[in-house]
Amino acid sequence: MQYHFGLLKNLLWTNTYTLPIAGALWFLTALFFVDIFYLLIEKFITYNSLKFFIILLISTFGTIETKVFSFRLPYAIDSAFVGIGLFYIGRLIKNHKEEKIICSLLNMKVLSIIISSFIVGILIFLNGYINMRSSKYAFIPLFWINAVLSSIIILNISKFIENLFSHGIFKLIKSELTFVGSNSIVYVCLNQIVILLISHFTETELSPHTLLI
Repeated sequence: MQYHFGLLKNLLWTNTYTLPIAGALWFLTALFFVDIFYLLIEKFITYNSLKFFIILLISTFGTIETKVFSFRLPYAIDSAFVGIGLFYIGRLIKNHKEEKIICSLLNMKVLSIIISSFIVGILIFLNGYINMRSSKYAFIPLFWINAVLSSIIILNISKFIENLFSHGIFKLIKSELTFVGSNSIVYVCLNQIVILLISHFTETELSPHTLLI
C-alpha cells in the first residue's frame, strides 16, 4: 500500500517539488494549466466584473495557499493560479494599449527606462526572496507590483534593442535574439541540463587521485 502511495505521490507531486535532470520543467505544467484555466474562464464567464473577481480569488489563493495549507497542489497548479493573474493583467494591458497611460508605459524613453529599472530594482530587493516554484512571494502586494512593472520594463528594453539592431550588421544579432525569444521554452529546458552538468563538476570534491593528475 505504501509503495503504491509513493508511486502516486511521485506521479502527482514530483514536478512541483523535485524533478530529475531539468528542475525548471515545473514551468511547463504550470503554463499548461494557466492556458487551460484562463480559456475556460474566458469561454464561460462573459461579465468582465465577475471575471475580474474570480481571477482575483484564484490568484490570491495561489499566493497564500502554502500559508493556509501544509501541502502543495500537484503539477505546480498553485503557481499556475498566480500565473492566471499575471496573464489576465497582460491581457488587460494589451486590450487597453491605445489609452494614454498604458501607451506611455509601453513606449518609454531611454531615461524613463533607466529610472524605472532603478526604482523597481530597489523594490525587488526590499521585497525579499521570490520563488514561484516553491510558492514564496514575500510581501504579496509588492510582489504583484514588481512583477507587473518588471514585465513592462523588460518589454520596453526589448523594443529598444529591437530598434537598435534594425540596421546593418546588427540585423543578424536581432534575428538571433528573436529566435531565442521564439524558442524560449526549449532554451529553459536545455539551460537546466547545462546548469546540472556544470553544477555536478564544480561541486564535486577533488579526490587525492585527481589532485595528483
